[in-house]
Amino acid sequence: MTWPNDVADLEMPTRAVPPWRASDVCATLGIWIAAQVVGALLSLAVPDLDPGLLTILALALTSCGAVGGVALVGALRGIDWQRMGLLPVTREWVWHCCLLGLGLFVLRVILMYGLVSVAPVLESGADLLSEALVPEGTLARLAVMLLGSLAAPLSEELLFRGVFYNALRRRWSFWPAALVSSLVFGGFHLIPMQVIAAAVLGVALCWTYERSHSLWAPVVVHAVNNLIGFILTFAGLAILD
Repeated sequence: MTWPNDVADLEMPTRAVPPWRASDVCATLGIWIAAQVVGALLSLAVPDLDPGLLTILALALTSCGAVGGVALVGALRGIDWQRMGLLPVTREWVWHCCLLGLGLFVLRVILMYGLVSVAPVLESGADLLSEALVPEGTLARLAVMLLGSLAAPLSEELLFRGVFYNALRRRWSFWPAALVSSLVFGGFHLIPMQVIAAAVLGVALCWTYERSHSLWAPVVVHAVNNLIGFILTFAGLAILD
């Protein structure tokens, strides 16, 4: 199976860039950040809250905040889900996206180990993230995995590729729009290694969206990338237990 050389090879519909404005980007990002603040305040208000439940609530709140923010601003601007980019993709594109998600996961692992070996300081904060995403209990881990590999990719693609990247793409060519949106996407991950990995992933996701003309394509890439990480982590813990 070869990677398609042109969008026409997969008979994808023509993608019209939605008319997002800078104010739309600020509004959707603001709602998403507000949802995260609510999660942080909740953890402070209920200090005895189970860490696993806190992670689940945080993932659910941020995902709902992103989707809700995009839906609200889109409704106010008269931009429906299809115009946002949620167009059908072919089965061939789905398979290619699954392979790309796998390849990007391998690249992320190699990149992380390589960078940490050169600059160990980049690993700071990684332990806290691992603890948060690996709660105690099978049901809690299943919930985190589903939210992290399904809800989070969909919500983040709607926000960062569907709104932010498209708003930049209306004015700029592909590379400036992809690089700026990906750097911002990476920056929101805060932990140094996650910032770098997410920025690299973001560029690949922008490219996938640009070539496929559908947000579902980067959603699949993002979901596969996250899902593999969760499966390997939980499988390794199960073996150790």
